[in-house]
Formats: sequence, structure tokens, C-alpha cells
Amino acid sequence: MCNVLIMTFGFFIMMNATNVLQNIAPTVIHDAGFGRLGFLENGLMFCTFAFFSLAIASQLTYFGYKWTMVIGTFTYLVFTTCQLMCIEAHDNPGSDFWKSMTIPIWVLNLSTAVFNGWGNALLFVGSSTYVNACANDHNKGMYNAILWCGNTGSFITGNIIAAYVIPALS
Repeated sequence: MCNVLIMTFGFFIMMNATNVLQNIAPTVIHDAGFGRLGFLENGLMFCTFAFFSLAIASQLTYFGYKWTMVIGTFTYLVFTTCQLMCIEAHDNPGSDFWKSMTIPIWVLNLSTAVFNGWGNALLFVGSSTYVNACANDHNKGMYNAILWCGNTGSFITGNIIAAYVIPALS
């Protein structure tokens, strides 16, 4: 039970940050002069996530629970770092370096969206399988409900945070 609660709390914190970023990033990237890149990233990430969720079980067996969740979390870090490149390019309009990086920024952002979609599949399938491994037939439903509540709760609080942060940034 303790492992499930710790993992659910970690999920809740990470997904809060992710939900806020996924709400803010398309607007900020658009305002930085990259058009619909933020919306395309999110769409590509979720399509990739759906595709890889169907075929991720063998990778889960290969990596194991711990590394599956570590790699899945790491893909969020890489994806967010690439999104920050758009903001950096916008903040340095006179820089020849950032002017020459427009196409590489598009390619990197779309590539890391695919990478993050694969990482999402690892993270979600790995965490759900881990919860089932921690549970027995008597408490399996409760453990899955705890994980579900933590994940769903982050959607609620993440969107509420974004509702206050986005107008402040605009």
C-alpha cells in the first residue's frame, strides 16, 4: 500500500506540472512566433502515446517497473526542454544563432513529442502494471482506484492552475 501511495503522489505532482505546461505551451509557443507548433506537438504526442500503448508490454518486461517509470518521466524532461527553446528564440530576436534555429526547433520539438508519446506509454502502462503487481485479488480494485484518483485529480488541479496562470502570462 505504501508503494502505491508514494507512486500515486509522485504521479499527482508530476502530472500537475505536465498539465499546466500542456495548457500553456501551445499559447506561449504561438506567441513566440512558431505558429501552431505547440498544438501539433500535443496532437502528435497523444497519437504516439495511443499507438505505443498497444505494443509496450515487451519493453516493460525488458526494462522492468522502476526503469520503465524513470525513462517515462525522463521523456517529459526532454520534451519540456525542447519547448523552452522556442521561448529562448523569441527572447533573443537579434541573435543570428536563434534565427538559424527555426527549422531545427520545429524538428526537435516534433521529434521529442514522438519520444514523449513513447515515454507516456511506458509510464502509464508501467505504473498500472506495477500497481497490479503490488496488489492481490482482495485489494486490486482499491489500489487501481487510488492510482486513478491521483492521476485524475491532477487533471482537475492542473487545469485550475493553468486557468489562473495563462491569463497572468498573456
